[in-house]
Amino acid sequence: MGNDRLRRFATRLGHELTPYTLESYSMMPFGAFHFAIHSYDIVAVHAFGDIFLRFCTGRTPFILHYHGGYVSSLHATLLQQLPIFCIIACSKYLEQRLRRLGIECRIEWVHNGVDTNFFRPDAGLREWARKHIGVGDRKMMLYVGRFAPEKDVERAIKALALIREKIGTCLVVVGSGPLKDSYIDLARRLGVLHDLIVAENIPQSLLPAYYNAADVFVLPSPMEPFGIVLVEAQACGLPIVASNSGGVPEAVIDGETGMLFEAGSQEALTSNLLKLLLSDEKRNEMGLKGRQKGCHLDYLRPRSNEDHPRPVGVHCSCLELNYVASPLDIVFAPCSLNRCRGYSISCEHGVKRSPDNSSILTRPMELLGWMM
Repeated sequence: MGNDRLRRFATRLGHELTPYTLESYSMMPFGAFHFAIHSYDIVAVHAFGDIFLRFCTGRTPFILHYHGGYVSSLHATLLQQLPIFCIIACSKYLEQRLRRLGIECRIEWVHNGVDTNFFRPDAGLREWARKHIGVGDRKMMLYVGRFAPEKDVERAIKALALIREKIGTCLVVVGSGPLKDSYIDLARRLGVLHDLIVAENIPQSLLPAYYNAADVFVLPSPMEPFGIVLVEAQACGLPIVASNSGGVPEAVIDGETGMLFEAGSQEALTSNLLKLLLSDEKRNEMGLKGRQKGCHLDYLRPRSNEDHPRPVGVHCSCLELNYVASPLDIVFAPCSLNRCRGYSISCEHGVKRSPDNSSILTRPMELLGWMM
């Protein structure tokens, strides 16, 4: 189902797409056979683990889209050993970190974008969602992401315990991961169990409902390469409270679309959340500017060199795919940026040239020349 939606989406953008899925890395020999009999202009992967496909692709230009996750020295060592044509980082911060780790191949940064027709403010949806989530008349703080140690969601739960003493508030955490039970245990110990709402395995189609229901979006993690959820939340008109680290300052304008705090500071996080929750005016003002920021990262919006000189990529999970894909303008650089769109292939996929050699790349070497 995901492959069919991916193919239809690429067709609307003028590309011929041949999805090819490796069910597991144990099928790598089959992958080598596939690439031996099919000709591709580019192979682009979106997850670090998929770089091992490089052993199957011969001399075909290989591009890694690093859309998130921590980059360790071990990652850098592996990347240095593989002949990769280009790495596309999701932020300037990630590009700089890769360079500091000694990666010598071509590195470009492209901010992830979202579909702002899908993620948008909706008053009717807000009313419906708050009723079904069970928010009541409380202010609602929202976190969306993995339930994992590096996300530091515990800090938001501690902030909830402090804020609830001053204003009726609940915290809704949306996602999945190994720390769900520990969040519930912490909330119980702090006496805020009834103000913590854990929503697991929420489909992508319902995310706009949660964003619209909320009053503030919180991302307490001390390190984010970019944070696509920040763009999604802003596109829905939601003010942000997040740490001032990693690529977050590229996604959130401190004092305009949200409030950034020193990573690891419980006091600063709690203070920023309380300021926004107590001020409807400030939340509305930041939400409006956030929506404008989100629209600037709309990957379907026509743009020109003067308007937006650097292309915008996208996590296509909004298409309800079962993986993350990335239409990146930078990969299929068209001759004109007036309608700047492209498509790189998610993890195990390749792009096959159309019969007339025109619908994927005008000329393959134009792409290579543009990026060199």
